[in-house]
Amino acid sequence: MPTKKADIYTLAKFGDLGAFKESFKIENINDKSESGSGLLHYAISGLKFDIAMFLIENGIDVNITNEVGQTALHYICNYPNIDVAKCILKHGGDINIRDKYYNNALWTAVFNCKGRYYDMVELFMEYSPDVETKNNAGRSPLDFAIQVGNEKLIKMLRKKE
Repeated sequence: MPTKKADIYTLAKFGDLGAFKESFKIENINDKSESGSGLLHYAISGLKFDIAMFLIENGIDVNITNEVGQTALHYICNYPNIDVAKCILKHGGDINIRDKYYNNALWTAVFNCKGRYYDMVELFMEYSPDVETKNNAGRSPLDFAIQVGNEKLIKMLRKKE
């Protein structure tokens, strides 16, 4: 548990909602840390989904990118929580923003699916993602699903075609 002297980013990642709210100032909702990440990135990576929901419901820019161009949607694929993902999308999350590797959030969801998180890919497919987008390695989410032989993912991604 962070100390009273912890900064707002530490509280977003490691604190509880009550401690976070005590230190939170609405005018700083879209600020970034020295390392370039926003509060929503910290909350998601710390699995503090209640803090993430609080931030979204209070108007955080859900499309803020971190130092490598990742949005909260990229992060929620690494730390899956379908309710937070739905809330981000409902509040204008852009599924097609690409990070510095040219991966959109669908690419990240497909890569991290590992046979368990199909619901995230299904959710993203409802928001017209670019399934053909190629990353810096020249590969699309569909290419990756084919490479790993995941028939369920291949079928889901081909529904868009």
